[in-house]
Amino acid sequence: MLKRILTLLLALIMCSAALFGCSKNKPEETGDSSTVTTNESSDDGIGDYDFGGADFTILARKETNYEHVGSMGSDVVTQKVYERNEAVKSRFNVNLNVVELDGSYDKRDQMITAMRAENMSPTGAYDLVSTHSVYLGWMGMEGLTYDMTTLPEIDFSKSYWNQNLYNELNVDGSCYMMIGDIGHTLYEYITVMFVNTKVLENNKVVENGIDGLYEIVENNEWTWEKCYQLAENIGDGETSYGLLMNVHAMRASLIAQDLHVFTRNAETERFYMEPSANEHTIKAVENLSKFFARPNMYFADVGTSWGCAEDELNPIFAADSALFYPQMLGQAMNLQERMGTGYSIVPLPKYDAFQTDYYTICRDTVTGVAVLSCVKNPEMSGVITQALCMYGAELVTPEYYEKALKYRYNNDPKSIEMLDKIRDSLTVEAVPTYFDTGIDADIFYPIISSGQQEGVASIWEGQQAQGNNLINLFYEKIDALKAG
Repeated sequence: MLKRILTLLLALIMCSAALFGCSKNKPEETGDSSTVTTNESSDDGIGDYDFGGADFTILARKETNYEHVGSMGSDVVTQKVYERNEAVKSRFNVNLNVVELDGSYDKRDQMITAMRAENMSPTGAYDLVSTHSVYLGWMGMEGLTYDMTTLPEIDFSKSYWNQNLYNELNVDGSCYMMIGDIGHTLYEYITVMFVNTKVLENNKVVENGIDGLYEIVENNEWTWEKCYQLAENIGDGETSYGLLMNVHAMRASLIAQDLHVFTRNAETERFYMEPSANEHTIKAVENLSKFFARPNMYFADVGTSWGCAEDELNPIFAADSALFYPQMLGQAMNLQERMGTGYSIVPLPKYDAFQTDYYTICRDTVTGVAVLSCVKNPEMSGVITQALCMYGAELVTPEYYEKALKYRYNNDPKSIEMLDKIRDSLTVEAVPTYFDTGIDADIFYPIISSGQQEGVASIWEGQQAQGNNLINLFYEKIDALKAG
């Protein structure tokens, strides 16, 4: 991921005449990494384009505008965003503009209204939309966004788009919204398990301390049952705890156990909902519920806000008053400021030792990008979107993920290896991302947060008929979109 940035910048200056040629045909890939047009990267492959100084405008949510608006003389990540933008502007002869609107889930109407209005009366105002991934996906089902796989130069096989996410978000081969290194909330919002190393080692929770826990992870023995065992006798349940939880982490904890309300048919690859909850689902939910029935486990009930409760939970963990804490990776910065390097990071636990991989998800507020179906220049939208993601991976991600999160905020080499394992395990729930079903892992929230342990099968049965009706409607929309 770490590229020869200085060489690239020098090449951009020396070879500007070659960069601004008029040919828009994609050249054959020769494997020569010395040319500027391939960005000295085996992951490039974007052709030679000159858009004649055209404006490329991103409609972005105000809350995460820092993913697109960079500046010099600021923090290093913001400077790298600026460098990313300048590289794209210089190479493809475009002007990058950002139009900001409120885009949080609670304020989504403003962004959605703008997208609908543009499609009803196209003005060519926006070349890319960047906002909350969930409702952006819903707009795709309304027919407001392109199947991004059909846009020139878009290539989701590139590492900076994350193949795991593409495998989930493509529906019948089409992808109406995507998540990748074009926005670094991809790393800020990924869910990890923080471990308080002081609590772990002072209480002799694992033989050999944090190294012993790393060994458990590497031996594929890091399951929720093991987590329960290790946390069972930690904390008094009043001021200290074995584990802290919030609602987004709860959702991630279920996905980490390969629990999905909607699954793909192995032959058709279309989603469906099983007639009844299987044993895997029932056991995973009941075990989490049983865990939080114990007095030394703390679930931060944030009610209808569905936040991550970091303002409440970070101080508890940083005060050495909790052992385990699933939370967004971006909170590593806050924790480091509070407690130095007194924490480590491991993946979320598996369902059992037979589960193939560790899994995790981002908080669903993660940024997604899409191109409106009425866009004035699909070619430019495809080329510049691909380039922003590629240069984001080369310039922004190394600074934000590799340095800020891995080295600047955590100096434990083994924990750094854990971060790569977590990154490789990232997945996403396609159906709720594309379609407002109201049926997903969240249906088990009342059971888990209350510790009641029973009722998983009845909750599933109560949702099953509606779930499949919604899935049928979902595919009716997909078929209509593909039919044109």
